[in-house]
This record gives sequence, C-alpha cells and structure tokens, in this order.
Amino acid sequence: NYSKALPNLLKAIEIFEELEYKESLGNLYSRTAEAYEFLNQPKNAIIFYKKSRTIIIELNTKERESAIEELKAKYETDQLKQDKIIAQANETKAKEKEKQSKNLNYVAIGVILLIGLFLFYIYKQLKLIQQQKKELDVAYDQLELSKKHELAASNLKAIKSQMNPHFIFNSINSIQDLVLQQESLKSYDYLVVFSKLVRNILDYSEREFIPLEEEISFLNTYLGLEKLRFKDEFEFTISSTLLAKGTLIPSLIIQPFAENAIKHGLLHKKDKKQLQITFTEQENGIFCTVKDNGIGIEESKKIKARQGNAHKSFSTEAIQKRLSLLQEQTQSNSGYVMKTIFDDNGNVAGTEVLITLPIK
Repeated sequence: NYSKALPNLLKAIEIFEELEYKESLGNLYSRTAEAYEFLNQPKNAIIFYKKSRTIIIELNTKERESAIEELKAKYETDQLKQDKIIAQANETKAKEKEKQSKNLNYVAIGVILLIGLFLFYIYKQLKLIQQQKKELDVAYDQLELSKKHELAASNLKAIKSQMNPHFIFNSINSIQDLVLQQESLKSYDYLVVFSKLVRNILDYSEREFIPLEEEISFLNTYLGLEKLRFKDEFEFTISSTLLAKGTLIPSLIIQPFAENAIKHGLLHKKDKKQLQITFTEQENGIFCTVKDNGIGIEESKKIKARQGNAHKSFSTEAIQKRLSLLQEQTQSNSGYVMKTIFDDNGNVAGTEVLITLPIK
C-alpha cells in the first residue's frame, strides 16, 4: 500500500539521514522512488532515484548504479504505458461526463415541467380563492345582521387578509426566480413549503383556537417563505418561555403583525433585516412581542403618504376588531400596543408590537 507506506518512508529517511547510515539510506531512497513511481509522481520518483544513485556512487557500488539505471529505464517505459492508459481513461471519463450532462438536462427539464404544472395549479386555486372571497363577502354581510355572529364575521375578514393574493403572488415570484436561476431542487422544496402554508391557512380558518406549538410552526413556515424574498438579508427568531404544552391561543393572529413588520418596517431598510417574535405567559393569557429593526412607524407613514397609501392596514383593522370581540367573549384582556424603539443615541431602531392574547 504505497499511499500509506510513503509517509513512513519519508520519516525513516529523515531519521537515517540524521544518523548518516548511508547503506540504509540507499535502500530507503530506492523504496521511496518506487512508491512515488507507483503513485504516478515521476518528478519525485526521479529525485529519489538520483539520491539513491548518489549513495551508491559514494559506496563504490557499481552494480547498484547499473541497477538504478535499469530501474530508471524501466520507469520511463512504464511511464509511457501509464501515460497511454491515462489518456484512454480521460477520454472515457469525458464521454461519461457528457452522458451524465445529458441525463441531468433531461432531469432539469422534467422538474421544470412539474413546476410549471404546479404553478398552473396555483393559478387555478387563486381563481377559486377569488370566488371564495366573493362568497365570504356575502357571508360577512349576512353575519353582520346579528350581534351573535359578529365574532364569526370578524374571523372571515381576518381570514381574507391571510389569503391576500399579493402575498401569494410574491411567494410564487420568489419561487419562479429560483426556477429561472436553474435551482430546480431548491424551488421544489419551497413549493412544498408554500403548499403547506396554504393548507395550514385553510385548516386554521376553521378553528377559533389552536395549540401554541402549531401557531409557532405556522409562523416559521410563513417567515421561511419571506426569507426566500430577502435571502441572507433577513433573519428571524421565534422563542417561547411557556413550559405547558397544549396551550390554545386564537388562530392566525400573529402573522398579520409579522407581515406588517416586514412590509412597512423591514422592506425599506437597506442593511440587515431582523424580526423577533417572543411568547411569554401572564395571568389568564399570553403576551406576544413582535419586534423588528426597521425604519420605524413615522418613517413608514411618510413613505405611505408619498405613495398615496396612507390608510390603515386592512388586516390590522380586522385583527383589532377580532381581539376586541375575543375580550368580550372570554372576559379577558385582549389587544395590542405599537411603539417605536430608540437606541442609546435617541435614533429610531425599529418598531415593537405588544399583543395580549386570551388562552384556553
């Protein structure tokens, strides 16, 4: 095993050179040259052959000198044979590589076709969602007639905000960008995540309360898709100090605040974008903090005013009304407070939303 023997040969040479055992060195040099020859390192092989020959000359061993010359000739002959074999191997490798490249192209085309079919499916689903939104509008008008169904009406409005087509189209555009960059496998992974998010929204829309673990998992899925848009510029963390599992909180409450933090606070920030969501327990409820390091409330209002978009976010209005109705229904504190964060120098450092939620 020349590849394992070579380091030991070199170490032995170092020891015997220090001891000046020339007879042993002649044999070691020859062995090392043989190892380099087998490992197809001709330059190093010739160097050690020459060293071996020098030792032989010093010991006046003409027979060994003749043997070295014979080995050198043999090496050159073997080298020519090896060169021929290597050339043939390289030719075979090139053909194999060309074959693999063609196979990969076929796979890429197949993946792109599958993605195209999935995007067409999403387009059809959007059409269906628009029709469902019209039906939700009718249901909302009917539910508004009675105080008894006012909470359900607010839920419908909140669900409509979750199914915002702008969010869906933004996610599809990000996935399409991966396809255009020929990152087929990565785009497929994000399509799976996106479909999971849509399924969760449809599932949670039927449930007034869901486990906190499911809400955190849903937020991780949603923010993972938003990270696709910003890539490495966007970081988020979700933490909870709650020890009890199975705690139920109102479904689909936190996501609109996270979306607003990204859309109005982080989108216009030039450097690193960060979002932190924290759940802590309080008496008869849960305290959730949504904190970003964006441009702040006032700067966001100025941008919206310049764009002619100074009205309050629809999703925030829907959630605010829903929290008020939850407070009335559960007889517990529900609501939210939004404030600007300042650094030590008095500069705006972001926005913080403090949300109080009832629990079951």
